Order: sequence, then structure tokens, then C-alpha cells
Amino acid sequence: MKFQGGESAVQRLMQAYGFTMKKQLGDHLGAGTGTISTWVKRDYFPGEAIVKCALETGASLEWLATGENGYDAKSISPGKKNILSVPKKILKKGILEDCGTYFLDLDSIDRTVVDPIYIVKDEISWLFDKKIEQVIDGTWLLKKGDVVEVSDMKILPRDELLIKDIVWPKDDIDILGMLIFTQINET
Repeated sequence: MKFQGGESAVQRLMQAYGFTMKKQLGDHLGAGTGTISTWVKRDYFPGEAIVKCALETGASLEWLATGENGYDAKSISPGKKNILSVPKKILKKGILEDCGTYFLDLDSIDRTVVDPIYIVKDEISWLFDKKIEQVIDGTWLLKKGDVVEVSDMKILPRDELLIKDIVWPKDDIDILGMLIFTQINET
């Protein structure tokens, strides 16, 4: 068995995630397009990315690593290993941009998620649930005016919220999602 790196490994990763551009793969993995290009130019084997992809998508680790035993789209579909396809967005300068799909292993979280969204900003990612049962103190996906951000929020009396040491009227803030987990992306 020979591991295949470089362009072929990048293409298999993109196929498993359902991406059409290397930029999408880089954004998902928290790696710049320069990093992906280096993998291709130097015929580098991205082992960590291969394992992560296998865990997130259910794709065969052997196929991702070697290209052998074929690609089976059925093996990557949600439902295998209790995997859910979640919309993935990048948060840039207060704006959410579509960035493909995140494959969430429901067995890896300890609560029910009804309407999940996966947000990436720099080297941090968050999973939020847009179905909000009750607003409590904690970390939330918020919209203040036209700006979207992830912030700690505290509930105050008189329908006010404390966000970054500033008191806001509750009506001035749109609460978009409740934090499920935070993940540090390695670069």
C-alpha cells in the first residue's frame, strides 16, 4: 500500500467533502490556498487532513490515503455513522459567507441539535443551533445592525443584554444561534 499525496490527495479530499475549489477545502481545513498549493507542488501527504476528512465524512480512510478501492459516494452520505450535513459559513468582517458543508458526527456531541450551522473565523470554528428554546447567559451568534459576531452575552433586567461590557436593549440584537461547541483549527 502506497500513500498518494500531492494533487491526487487534494482531489480526493475535495471529492469527499463535495468541494469544487481548493479554496473551499482550505477554508474548511483552516489552511490557506498557499498551503494547499504547497501540498500539490511538493507532493505532500496531508495525513491530518485525510484523517479529519474520514472522520467528518465517513469516506474510506484507505481510499483517501491511497486512492485504492474506489470512491463510494454512498459511503459519504449523511446517515452513515450518524452523520449530519450542516451548512458551513465563514465569518469575515461581520458578514457570513457560504462555504460548503460541514459533516457533523452526532455521536460526538452530548445534546440534540435541531437547526445547526457551522461558523469558521480565522483559526476558530463554532457549531450553533439556530433553534433557540431559551436565551440564557453564554456564547451566542448575534447580529447587531448589519454586523454578525460571536460574543458572550449576559441577560440583564429590564430587557437588556450585556455584550462586551456594553449594555444593549434586547430589541437591538438579533440572536441567531446558541453555541453547541467551539473548535480550534490547526494551521
